[in-house]
Amino acid sequence: MKNRKALQPNTKLGFTNCTGGQMHYVVSKEIGRGGSCIVYEGYYINNAGSANVVRIKECYPYKLNITRSENGMLCMDENDKKEFQKYKQRLKQAFDVAMWLRQTTGLANYVSDVFDIYEANNTLYIVSSYIEGCTLQNTEFVLLKDIVKAVISTAKSIEKIHDRGYLYLDIKPENIFTYEETFELIQLFDFDSVIPIDAYENITEYKISYSVGFSPMEQKEGRLSRIGKYTDVYGLGALMYYLMFRRVPTTIECSFDSVYDYDSLKWDVLYQKKLRKAFDEFYHNTLQTFYLDRYQTMAEAIEQLKVIQKYAEIPEPFIRSCYVTNNGAIVGRKIECDRLLNWYESDENVIFITGMGGIGKSTIVRKFLDDNKDKFDNIIYLQYRDSIFETIVDDEQFYINGYEKDDLETVSEYFERKINVAKELTAKDNSILIIDNFNGNINEEFECILNVNWKIIVVTRWDMSESDYLVQRVDGFRDSAEQYLLFENNMGRKLKYDEYSKLNRIIQMVAGHTLSLVLIARQIARSFMDVDNALRLVENCGFSDMAPEKIKYMQDTREFYDKISSIIMSVYDVSGLSEIKKKCMKVLSIFDAQGIDANEAKALLKLESFDDINELVDMGWLEASENNIGMHPLIQEIMQQISWTDECRGIATYEMDLLYERINMNVNKRKNLWVAKSVLLHTGKDSILREKEIYKNLLFATLINMPKEYEEYIINNCEKIFQDNEFRDKYSIIELYDYVVYLECQRSDIGGAKNYLARANAFASSEKDNYVWGIYYDMLSDYYDEILSGAYYSDDYVEREIFSNLLSAMENASRYMGKSRHEKAKKLYAKYMLSRASLMIRGMDNKHRKIKALISSIKTVVVNPSAEYDEIRSIYNMVLAWYYTLCEPKKEVVLKYLREVYENNKGRNLSQLDEIDCFYIPAANMMFELGESQKSLELLDVACNICDEYEDLAPYIRKKNDLINYKLEVCSED
Repeated sequence: MKNRKALQPNTKLGFTNCTGGQMHYVVSKEIGRGGSCIVYEGYYINNAGSANVVRIKECYPYKLNITRSENGMLCMDENDKKEFQKYKQRLKQAFDVAMWLRQTTGLANYVSDVFDIYEANNTLYIVSSYIEGCTLQNTEFVLLKDIVKAVISTAKSIEKIHDRGYLYLDIKPENIFTYEETFELIQLFDFDSVIPIDAYENITEYKISYSVGFSPMEQKEGRLSRIGKYTDVYGLGALMYYLMFRRVPTTIECSFDSVYDYDSLKWDVLYQKKLRKAFDEFYHNTLQTFYLDRYQTMAEAIEQLKVIQKYAEIPEPFIRSCYVTNNGAIVGRKIECDRLLNWYESDENVIFITGMGGIGKSTIVRKFLDDNKDKFDNIIYLQYRDSIFETIVDDEQFYINGYEKDDLETVSEYFERKINVAKELTAKDNSILIIDNFNGNINEEFECILNVNWKIIVVTRWDMSESDYLVQRVDGFRDSAEQYLLFENNMGRKLKYDEYSKLNRIIQMVAGHTLSLVLIARQIARSFMDVDNALRLVENCGFSDMAPEKIKYMQDTREFYDKISSIIMSVYDVSGLSEIKKKCMKVLSIFDAQGIDANEAKALLKLESFDDINELVDMGWLEASENNIGMHPLIQEIMQQISWTDECRGIATYEMDLLYERINMNVNKRKNLWVAKSVLLHTGKDSILREKEIYKNLLFATLINMPKEYEEYIINNCEKIFQDNEFRDKYSIIELYDYVVYLECQRSDIGGAKNYLARANAFASSEKDNYVWGIYYDMLSDYYDEILSGAYYSDDYVEREIFSNLLSAMENASRYMGKSRHEKAKKLYAKYMLSRASLMIRGMDNKHRKIKALISSIKTVVVNPSAEYDEIRSIYNMVLAWYYTLCEPKKEVVLKYLREVYENNKGRNLSQLDEIDCFYIPAANMMFELGESQKSLELLDVACNICDEYEDLAPYIRKKNDLINYKLEVCSED
């Protein structure tokens, strides 16, 4: 029952104990609810006249139809009495287990002290002690080590329970109490799920429950024969994960190759590579879907937790290791990287990497570090400041936990202190120090850093050939093949036969300078010219004498056209741009990084030529890729700060008109939806554009047409339509409500779906339109369908009631839609009628004649050859396939209709997620029902492979998890 009525504060409870004595308690307040109980805080008056606080647990199941009378008695339907007795019996068992465990040696301090169990108000009450503290659910952890302590304490308590022959099976933050004084002592206080380890031998006596997010697959399936100590091990891993990340682990985080985002957490101690590895090992051996891939005992988990605890509690400082990646594919340079590796494995501690600016020194070093990152415990990558002193004492670059310069300390003193601690920290580690852009002197400061146990790479333009240290000089490519490949990679195409000789001339003019070749190649691509034009450009501009100060280069994964110190002033200062260039920048800033077709940009901006765009590309303001003009996100963000002019608003409005028309006419729909998404984002930041009617119409068209896999965008933006009082297209609003409710159901967000349903109901009531009501009842059916979760044929009373509500909702949907004169009503009426038939079939309804009549009633719609009825034809054939699967099983007929669905879907432009839902899953279910388990698995495998192509999208991740569960069901029943 959804609206359970709790006992009111100050309610007096009188109980009789086993000796006939009376016990009196007073309810203070409700403090929590579970699936079977309500928990209160209360008290009793002891013989000294003082109030002793207790916790009172009342058996009051959520699923049963139970009401409370005015005198506090619980009253239930006759049909629920037998089930209610089972709940009370399980509560008694939980009480007995808790008492037994409390009295067991070694468990007294880990198990809540239950006083007694009483019967009153037609139900049972358990009274237990009250302790000062809170559950782990409500505990704020300042230190990571405190989380580890709490989890270790939990693991030890569960291990003791295992040693006594029981499984706990409900490890979650709400069930674990912590004391205010220490995290090393916890108390378990919910034993409803506890069962004997050998419970599978008495399979009818125990019913397995589970908590979402904290229970593994075998527990969710309720298979006692597969449940063991390793089931609690999973719960322990999920508990640690929740306490660290404040959310339960997802499916993709429960595999051997899962990567965890420790950088997003607040604890500095996680900079330690050893600690991260320890956590990885723990999660990779607890959060596994297959039970044999986990630690098999709690003792194994405790051993790894102790390793984690050692690093989490380490009081000594640690060096924050840098994460260095190379800048993408690098042509050649294998010899240089191999030389660096040979140096690293030698006895030499220092190497200087020298060469002129833009030749690729830093790129080579980064590639070497990225290729060999597993060899280093610490990577300290520093940009040289004014001196070695300044470089080392810069805590933003070189961070040692717990170390910072004291105000009374000189730079030299802090330098010496920091070097000394670095020496201690690297004594037993493999550490490497890189000093980039070094232009200082080899002096006493430099000698100081040599006394630390780290390998040192110094990158400099200076000639260090006369020094006493190992030197590796980096020059331009000498091999013509490598030069050609470098040029082609940056130009984006292969060289033509007649271009090689002209490129050789360019190479000669720039003396083979690597970065110069890169820039010329990119210029060719951006300016849509050939190598012949590029040669003339080089000749006219004198690239052979080009100064190193003003060349485009990569530094720390960012592109620059000048020195780092002057890049903002020289590149991002718009004051020097002409008005027409400012207009170009402002308008083009509404498009995302992929940009817009160059010819479309030219037409939109009403330019006579590409000159202004080309100049902006040359200056670094814009980027061109093939025929597209785009803008770097950083520059795009800067352009948002530039005020809109009336002319720019007019151009943006015209673009929104174009997009709205193209989306509604299905012209390159997917591409234009993404363009619209970006345009809406950036124009929406202007209050004038945001209030235009076309903005609102484009927003609706984008939301209603956006594929369902982009659910987050749709749900996050739908309120802009729902809360706009001036957007009064009632049909658009109810259709958007329908889509949003469907998406919330797909996400299993029942609360969200219920909220939108209530608002849609109020909206439909105010409009009083048959089409609106038809759509409303359709979304209501989605809601019931999600709650039912596939249980169309069930002996469970609650599930049968939900199915009845689902069928009733579909009947109402088709009834209202059948009376509507809306242009879409005929098609939707047919769709709803087919849905009713499908429900009756899967509900194992024996009214075959009525089902056939429903299907036949819309046959005239199905034969309509119009493409807009492709969806109805697919649904029609799928319903017939279901009919000949469950009502009159005929495998050949089923296969015939499935082939027709498959062929028909080819012309529907479905997303791949829709293909899974509309074909592969129902087809697999049919094959399973017809006894073709192998064919069912093959179809599910195809669907899983589709999901793997979109492994970064939550709906596909969620769908693959469902598919895996389906496969397990097929295998288990085979």
